[in-house]
Amino acid sequence: MSFSVSSASGEHDVPELLISPPWLARKRTRPTVVEVAAVRRPVALQWLPGERQEWAEIRLEDLAGVVDWQGEIDRAAVDPDFPLIALISGAPDGIARSALPLLDKVAMRDRFGLHIGYSANEALPQDERNAPHRKLLGRFGAEALGFVLDSAISQDWYGATLFMPMVGSDITERMVGWLERDEELAAAAGEWFARHTEAALPDLIPAALGKGVKARRLAESLLWRFDGVGRRELVRAAAASYGAAAAAAIDALLDRDRLSRLPTRIPKAPAWLDVSLLPRIRLRDSAQVLPETAVEHLISMFMMCAPDADYAGVPVVVRELDPVSLGEFVWAVYRTWQSAKYPAKRNMWPMRALGLAGNDETAARLRVIAERDRAVNRSLEALDMLVLIGTRIAHMHIQLARDNTGWPAVRRRADEIIRELARELGITPVEFADRAVPDLGLSAQGTRTVDYGSRRFRIGLDEQLKPVVREESGEIRATLPKPGKGDDPSALSAYTEYGLFKKALQAAIADQSTRLEAAMIAQRRWTVAGQRRLFIEHPLLRQLARRLVWASFDTTGAVTGTFRIDMDGTLADPADDLLELPDEIQVGIAHPLHLGGALAAWAGVFAGYGIAQPFAQLDRPSFAPGAPEVAAGLGKYRDAVVSTGTVLGLNRFGWATGYGAEGSVVRFTRTLAARHEVRLYISPGIDGRNPLGVAEQTLRDVVLPEGLALADLPPIVVSELLRELETLR
Repeated sequence: MSFSVSSASGEHDVPELLISPPWLARKRTRPTVVEVAAVRRPVALQWLPGERQEWAEIRLEDLAGVVDWQGEIDRAAVDPDFPLIALISGAPDGIARSALPLLDKVAMRDRFGLHIGYSANEALPQDERNAPHRKLLGRFGAEALGFVLDSAISQDWYGATLFMPMVGSDITERMVGWLERDEELAAAAGEWFARHTEAALPDLIPAALGKGVKARRLAESLLWRFDGVGRRELVRAAAASYGAAAAAAIDALLDRDRLSRLPTRIPKAPAWLDVSLLPRIRLRDSAQVLPETAVEHLISMFMMCAPDADYAGVPVVVRELDPVSLGEFVWAVYRTWQSAKYPAKRNMWPMRALGLAGNDETAARLRVIAERDRAVNRSLEALDMLVLIGTRIAHMHIQLARDNTGWPAVRRRADEIIRELARELGITPVEFADRAVPDLGLSAQGTRTVDYGSRRFRIGLDEQLKPVVREESGEIRATLPKPGKGDDPSALSAYTEYGLFKKALQAAIADQSTRLEAAMIAQRRWTVAGQRRLFIEHPLLRQLARRLVWASFDTTGAVTGTFRIDMDGTLADPADDLLELPDEIQVGIAHPLHLGGALAAWAGVFAGYGIAQPFAQLDRPSFAPGAPEVAAGLGKYRDAVVSTGTVLGLNRFGWATGYGAEGSVVRFTRTLAARHEVRLYISPGIDGRNPLGVAEQTLRDVVLPEGLALADLPPIVVSELLRELETLR
């Protein structure tokens, strides 16, 4: 299959940048070489406000019980290893400072605890491997700098964050080198350059004006990057310090047309990617497709992109292309890369293309990568691509990936992203989850229009929250018809977008139903004004919120009333009378324990109106204080024999698995109120390679932390815990 241009329109309709990109021009800009004397600057520390104290106060949990610091350090010094670093980093000042020379005796291969922990014979999580080094640098600064620098150099991947407060010519050169390493180190280098732009410029200016082609290109790309984020005057000032000729050459560099800022070698589609087999890309609002040569140029543009240094032509051409077909194209490129076992792992341009040219359907796919990919670097990159897409649906998927991933590093990165996005929006991270819910193009009445040019269709939602298609006359159709000859060329995109809308709607309802159920269990509260803004006025959440019973609460947390949201957005009490509440009153999704005697009345109201709930609320099993199940406590589950599949079902409630010495799952852990944990121990355990190889498990015990009883926990926490455990019986 090959690409062709529609006979109805000539090649002149294809964006000029894809027909004749700058790199096809025979004449290339000759670089201006200016010999300047670079001055080597030693490594030093430049902290952010409060950063040094934060590093100095890092808590190393496994050192909490140490009393005889000198004795422990002496014993560890006999065979210097990672535990010695941890001990010195946490010891009192006098002992730690006198022991600093011992650090140099630790072999490079042992400096990050790659094979051991300092309290158990198991590998440390990655975020803990450099915690002692950060603590040392925070506490002792220049005194520990040499040791920490040597350690970081020995293991770039584990020591990457250690370079963040460091500056100097050697550090600048290392960061430049990272730009051509794997995506994670390139991203770390980008963070360093953003933080230390002024400190790096004295090293970058000579490189950008020198004869070395590779060093020059990398330095030029960084100067363009700084220019692109509003730091031109900082660059010009640094150049001026090297003289008038250097300043003029840098000015010329910064003034160069962004589209002509090209690498030395223009990349071409790799051997693993057969362009002729990829989906066709249409022009925006047109049936015309790009010719194969234009697609090859587009791929070259994607391959020239990197974090914070994307080729300027990409957004230019993306604006001219149909977003649906372009989204399918970049997804096909990614899938081909995946099928080829991710060649060129250090340049994940196929994934970056998803962020640069993807749509909301792409965002849903990126979320799956972020949550479940076996390589954490691809999961982290998927999160960054969701930021790049930047729509409300993409923001929603960042939140959902954060809530559902099994990767701690992904959860931490998502938290960082959410904090930053929330700061930009002027809201809290908790409010971000509410604001991130997409409206899916629905109007305030919960409808959207599909425009075929010559005819239009109105899409609404039925009581099951499924799409209903109506003609302009109001007649209901079984489904949206395919575009015909009399329809506008843009109708094909509208039809395709409707298919994506249906998929997005189904996913959003499932995701938001889960989120609202979690809000009920966690007893989240909003003001009446907040409920109106976030739920009643939101075209999608309103459809879910009106299918639930809500409660109002006083300042002590006691229930003062219950209500539902009517179709017109007004509030109604159990007698179906209009209810008005002051804006400042606290409300939340009612748990069955909040309803008491009103539970039966509400069940009758919802049955009478035929309202289907998004999750079990009114018919939810619940256990009030004093109920027999609560009085029996957790001991009743001890020694029960249950199926292995039933035990694995606890995962859907958020129970985390714990492993024994043989690598089998032998416990499940659930975090309760106030960060307390309940643990369920099983025997003989579940083999991860063959989970159902053993048909049954014995529940050895279910225990709360020592000194804690069920009666000490909030009633709703107890009820939900018992509801989950009852699924085992």
